[in-house]
Amino acid sequence: MVPFRYTARSVLVRWKTTALTTGGFTLVVATLVLTLAFVNGLVHACESAADPRNVLVFQRGTSDELLSRIAAATARRAELTAGVARDADGRPLACRELFMVLIQDNAEGGEYRTLQMRGVSGAIEAVHPRFRLIEGRMFVPGRAEMIVGSGMDSEAVPLGGTVRTLRRDWTVVGRFEAGGALFESEVWADLDELAALARRPGTCSSLVLRTDSPQAAETLAEKLTNDSTLPLTAETETEFYGKQAAQMAEIRSIGLLIAAALALGAVSGVMNTMFASVSQRRKDIAVLRIIGFTRTDILLAFLAEAALMGLVGGGLGIALASLLDGLASGLSVGSHAVAFTLRMDANTVIIGLWFTVFLVLAGGSLPALSAMRIDPIKTMGR
Repeated sequence: MVPFRYTARSVLVRWKTTALTTGGFTLVVATLVLTLAFVNGLVHACESAADPRNVLVFQRGTSDELLSRIAAATARRAELTAGVARDADGRPLACRELFMVLIQDNAEGGEYRTLQMRGVSGAIEAVHPRFRLIEGRMFVPGRAEMIVGSGMDSEAVPLGGTVRTLRRDWTVVGRFEAGGALFESEVWADLDELAALARRPGTCSSLVLRTDSPQAAETLAEKLTNDSTLPLTAETETEFYGKQAAQMAEIRSIGLLIAAALALGAVSGVMNTMFASVSQRRKDIAVLRIIGFTRTDILLAFLAEAALMGLVGGGLGIALASLLDGLASGLSVGSHAVAFTLRMDANTVIIGLWFTVFLVLAGGSLPALSAMRIDPIKTMGR
């Protein structure tokens, strides 16, 4: 086998082209890994919102909170349906919610921002077990108070500050977490107060019902959907947010297409570099053959050169992408603007490494085969 120091020296001698080729690997692998981390963060935000024991209820014919409207009497009937869990006092564990996308008037700068506001009422903490106040206190109904999710800009909606929307100033009295779920991109307030200001008194857009088990949740969702006397449709949170997460496959596909396009450039770069190396070192290769190295040794030596550039570039790409792990980002998913963080995991790193191996083989195989076929006698006779 050709000594590795010969391979390393050959790569270092052509340091300019080597740097360009390695940089191509770095760019392609970093793009792929960041795309996967981006999608992982979105999927986590969607899946974290789901509790397998919860049932989401909407107006029949829609599954979008912005379009759904449920009357108070209808919500009450759904809450009293057999299968809904109850607290120690016998009250149903249910939360009525009104989701709206509003305009926030920033009086100081004269700017306008969209504000995702959710009015909530009922057994909030029982229905949303990941909900946890991390600063301040819970809002008091009727006082124009709100709490904001941890995914929102703390400078835009500071604790103790005010937010003007729906012709009213709301005081920010608390900040909450929800296990990284979609809710962390929202502000929460009293349902009745929000509904009255939005001219939708006595209604909610969705109803969250707690059950005793995932199986009970599936049964309840089917019962409510099939009840012809209720203008409602229902599904488990696992099913609903699973569909939201499935939409991320489209984003992943777009990212992979971009990575594939960049990969073609990286493969072309490796081929050009390696073919140029083969052309410049024909006599060196012939000498190696004459002194006893086999065609297989030559093949492996040139593949090792491609692998050296690829692994260094791929490793740098993964390392650079890892620096952005946990970076806050945002995207619109359906009617929601979602704040989330990039999430790298072991699978993401493994995929990046396998992608690097593919690029090495795709770009280095043909030049290596070309070097292997060089006839030492004809080459030295020229």
